[in-house]
Amino acid sequence: MATQGHAPLSPGARAQLVKHRALALGFARAGIADLAPVPHQPALLRWLEQGMAGTMRYMHRQAGRRIEPATILPGATRAVVVTRNYYSEDSPPTPGTGRVARYARGRDYHVALEPSLAELARYITSLGPKGTLAKPYCDAGPVPERELAQRAGLGADRCGTCRLCLDACPTHAFPDARVLDSRSCISYLTIEHRGEVDPALATGFGDWIFGCDICQEVCPWNVKFAEVADDPVLKPDPGLARLDLVELSRISDAEFRAKYGKTALSRPGASGMRRNARLALRFTAETAQIAEQDSRPE
Repeated sequence: MATQGHAPLSPGARAQLVKHRALALGFARAGIADLAPVPHQPALLRWLEQGMAGTMRYMHRQAGRRIEPATILPGATRAVVVTRNYYSEDSPPTPGTGRVARYARGRDYHVALEPSLAELARYITSLGPKGTLAKPYCDAGPVPERELAQRAGLGADRCGTCRLCLDACPTHAFPDARVLDSRSCISYLTIEHRGEVDPALATGFGDWIFGCDICQEVCPWNVKFAEVADDPVLKPDPGLARLDLVELSRISDAEFRAKYGKTALSRPGASGMRRNARLALRFTAETAQIAEQDSRPE
């Protein structure tokens, strides 16, 4: 959330009031970050030049704002960064079902978090003199969230020489440490990518049909600090953890909108989710057949 203007309060007092208000609104943590240009500009531009954004053209269009976040709201010098926990225990594998990433197992978070973010923005505006502005964002704009979260004291880069996520990725989407090639990422391919998927990559999807949590699950820091969320706003729907593949592969556009239109699953649309379900049906069946053949005595 970018802010603009000056309050009669001291900066420290205003920051404390804002953070307390954020917690009162249900956010788990809150911090304040400066909006200086991000230090990884060369890496971002190189990533874009190498085509690793895939078909996400908006990443190219908005690169300047990701590098210089102060341009998002001219005159802004600070961002209020807030977090909410969505972690939930995973559902056991069920034959004939496809797996959905944890963050998408409830209401669309863009919509669910908008009221509290808007309220926080109004509060920030009320603390300053006339003309003070605040603009809320929730994964819907060119905000460098991770960089700002670190500056706000809400996280840190503790990767070191660890390679667990790189080695665990079934589609080898990490060509190097801290480099993700979206074109091979299960989350990108099942959500953002339109059209057919390279079968060589789809064989690595397993039963994932929307997003992927593998790199999150193997991270030792995530494992160490994981706590099941108790947030009514992001409460998961058990019925969204795993979806019937046959039913989803045949769902009509109208049925899809009625059933999933208010969830994050609406992002790839009915056609994208039908494609994902068919891929899962095909490749999970092939895997099961191979396993059965391997188990037969010679």
